Amino acid sequence: MAQATKKQHYVPQFYLNAWGGAKKHQIIVYDKELDLKRINSIKDVASERFFYDISPKEIFSDKFIDCLCKKGLVLNKNEVPQLIERAYSEEVEAPFSVLLKKILISARDASPWHIKNCFFIKEDDKELFSAFLALQYIRLKHVRTGIQATANTVMEFATTLGASLSEITKYSVTDEIAKKTHIQMMLDAKNLSMLTACFFRLVWILGINRTKQKFFTSDNPIVSWAHIYNSIYSMNGLASKGVEVFFPLSPDAILIMFDGSYHKQALPHERNYIEISDNALINRYNSLIAFHADRFVFSSEWDMSLLESTK
Repeated sequence: MAQATKKQHYVPQFYLNAWGGAKKHQIIVYDKELDLKRINSIKDVASERFFYDISPKEIFSDKFIDCLCKKGLVLNKNEVPQLIERAYSEEVEAPFSVLLKKILISARDASPWHIKNCFFIKEDDKELFSAFLALQYIRLKHVRTGIQATANTVMEFATTLGASLSEITKYSVTDEIAKKTHIQMMLDAKNLSMLTACFFRLVWILGINRTKQKFFTSDNPIVSWAHIYNSIYSMNGLASKGVEVFFPLSPDAILIMFDGSYHKQALPHERNYIEISDNALINRYNSLIAFHADRFVFSSEWDMSLLESTK
């Protein structure tokens, strides 16, 4: 029997290794909550003990488990197997790391001719990478804490309406309920398919950093930003009109995705490279990455003075 994995990452270690710099397997971390910087081992960040572990009976019905058993997949209803942790590490992260490495090598080795004339990713690889983005987007701790935050907002609203304590507590979400709900979301094929389609429909551009500054990343590394203001809706959802989504791939590369129906200037650059030589643009992305971080910002360099403006 395979040894149980205690520290389970919601941001993959292979992804964070790009920020390891000269000290491999270590990363510079800024803690927004404590307002301090430190050096951490990559294996110890963006992770939580037994983050994905849950017994089958918590997420599957007895009927469904019995059906799986009849098909040869035996699940003990009372065990806490690491099915999700192992599925991510073996079935998701392994091919994801290969494709990411291919993209980063193409960015590193791109000549002026390649930048002008070539795509950084094939169409079928874009579809596959979209699925990886969907899985990464939904697996984050940020999503789990958001479930509880939404419940708390509903409870506060019910309180202002004068609801009774018994009515208010109906909306309470414990850590266990939030975990169960989160894992059910991760296993929802329809939801994952929808998220994959949202990423795939966007116009993808690979930004190559030509400045001395480096891109940050965070414990919430896929950021969406609204370009249309609406007094009711946030307009920063993946399917929102005018949205811009970005995902730093390394200190020197960033995947930038635009809603092409609004950002029409981006349409001719689908799957193309761009070179970024403007420090202000690097600062813009880094500021947004830091602002949207759940708690931790990661860097390859000790100088993170830009974070002073995001507190």
